[in-house]
Amino acid sequence: MTESTLEPLLNECEQEPLDHSGLIQDGGVLLHIERDSGLIAFVSNNAAAFLGDAASDLIGTDGRAWIQDFLPDVSDLPTGAGRRLLLERALDLGFGELDVLVSATATGWLIELEPALDPLVDLSRIALRAMPEPIDDAALTAAQQDLVDRIAEATGFERVMLYEFKADWSGEVLAERALRSTTAYLGLRFPASDIPAIARALYARTPYRHIPDVNREPIAILSATGPSGALDLTWSDLRSVSPVHREYLRNMQVAASFSVSVIVEGRLWGLVACHHPEALRVPIATRMRCQELVAQHVALLTAHRRQLQGAQLARLERELASVARISETDTAVLERLQDRLAPIARLLEAEGVALVVDDEIVQSSVTDSVELIRALHDWCVTHQSEKVAAVERLPDALRFVSQASNGRLCGMLAVSVRAKRHGNRLVGVYFFRPAESMEIAWAGNPEKPVEVAGGASGSTLKLSPRHSFEKWVEVRTGFARPWDRLAMFTATQLQRRLEAML
Repeated sequence: MTESTLEPLLNECEQEPLDHSGLIQDGGVLLHIERDSGLIAFVSNNAAAFLGDAASDLIGTDGRAWIQDFLPDVSDLPTGAGRRLLLERALDLGFGELDVLVSATATGWLIELEPALDPLVDLSRIALRAMPEPIDDAALTAAQQDLVDRIAEATGFERVMLYEFKADWSGEVLAERALRSTTAYLGLRFPASDIPAIARALYARTPYRHIPDVNREPIAILSATGPSGALDLTWSDLRSVSPVHREYLRNMQVAASFSVSVIVEGRLWGLVACHHPEALRVPIATRMRCQELVAQHVALLTAHRRQLQGAQLARLERELASVARISETDTAVLERLQDRLAPIARLLEAEGVALVVDDEIVQSSVTDSVELIRALHDWCVTHQSEKVAAVERLPDALRFVSQASNGRLCGMLAVSVRAKRHGNRLVGVYFFRPAESMEIAWAGNPEKPVEVAGGASGSTLKLSPRHSFEKWVEVRTGFARPWDRLAMFTATQLQRRLEAML
């Protein structure tokens, strides 16, 4: 299997229409009421089992009249895509009590009805432990473990993990609660391909994802013209599961899953991922309570991040204070800036720094070779449009720089400033980290994230998720230690302050 053969299969997987599959999981029934007409336009093909009426009999009828059995005042319908309303045990048409979840969409409302279930525990008693302030690293680690413990208690899932995405979208398990399982994933990484970009985009928009039984076959959604994939299922709890993801879960010996999105400062930070070896359905109220617990933890995580950023910013301001007081000449400013670069490099946990103004190498603490620093600077001027950029390993075009410096110039954090008060000169500040040998523990070989079946004469190649999740240790060489979020924050603040000063 060559890379050129595999790439189209991976691209096909990324293009799978997860939010327009035309299918739902069979744990409930779905209808969609159009906002403009008020008519029911889409119904899942299992409506008769839950509602007594066939999908074909419901399509085209007055949706606002139909929902008055459980929502007499239609003005209570949520507005704004993604807004939700849960009505517990709101409907019983002779086939059992149903919970009703109403979700606003861009064109109307999704109505999802599931058999009512009592929560496993009293949800009002499920609460996170209070943490002392200020929040240090040890307290944050304890809070992460408390979060997975409480979600395991609320849901009954055998394994619950807190999973953080890295810059390359691989993920690391930071906390884990696992019962009756001999396999531990704590501290292991999963490759980015395990959760492809199209799935991450949905996680970033929706609060959680529940798969009660990976082995149940999906149900078609019908419209007036028959089966239809036209309905946007982004906000649907019952949205069907990708066949590839179903197989992936089976390969992990998982029959049911539940994931809660962890959104920090508007960005997908990670997931709380729950796995169970048998089919297990979580009541809607419990799903929402878990969403609340994650939101509470995000507040703690955000406070910890801002606490670290505040302390780092105060240190940076102290180092730049003397530079800010000098503005008479280019020489005076640059001399004062040179004096402060070494302590700023320590703030960034860098082992070297270089200062370049236009084409002049003003300072370099990592190499005596003017040519190497100039090559780095020229490449960044030509190829790097961002004002702050970081790499763990210099690009191929600059690999000779790392080799010539015996690996001292490997990881680079580049800060670019236009000195508008001093002739609009281009100032480049470059921080460096050396190459290190690092061990990374993966859940399975990251070089083999997928397997390919078929390929015999006349047959079709089929992409399949990997089967092995055994611990696999990668010894990585030729890379520097990654620049973390705090380093990137510090570099961004440095760029802004230098731009204001210069």
